[in-house]
Amino acid sequence: MKPQSTTQSLVRITDTRSTRKTRSAKRKRKAEKRRENVKKNIKLNKKSDGKDERRWLTGPVTSTRAVACFRAEEEEEEEEEEEEEEEEEEEEEEEEEEEEEEEEEEEEEEEEEEEEEEEEEEEEEEEEEEEEEEEEEEEEKR
Repeated sequence: MKPQSTTQSLVRITDTRSTRKTRSAKRKRKAEKRRENVKKNIKLNKKSDGKDERRWLTGPVTSTRAVACFRAEEEEEEEEEEEEEEEEEEEEEEEEEEEEEEEEEEEEEEEEEEEEEEEEEEEEEEEEEEEEEEEEEEEEKR
């Protein structure tokens, strides 16, 4: 595999961030709708004496509406926890990728430096050989 350029990796990182944002926004909208629906159902389910059934939320949980409300809240909390865990995992993956890219760049720089040093050494050797040849020619002329 050839190493990715930094622009490609940045594009991938921004793509994952944008998908993460859209996912979390969808989850939040769904949870908000669930909460609104539960509230509507509780309001619609008033008793004939005019007392609101929401009092069941404070007392023993016997109402299916109250149970639904609690379940919706629990699901929302679980989804938030899962979302946080996913975000943490993605951030860790991004950090690892960035570290790998930095290491690859460092290795490439080291290889380039080594190649430059080798080229300089070769040039020096060639210059020395040319000087020796010139000296030999001068000696032959003498």
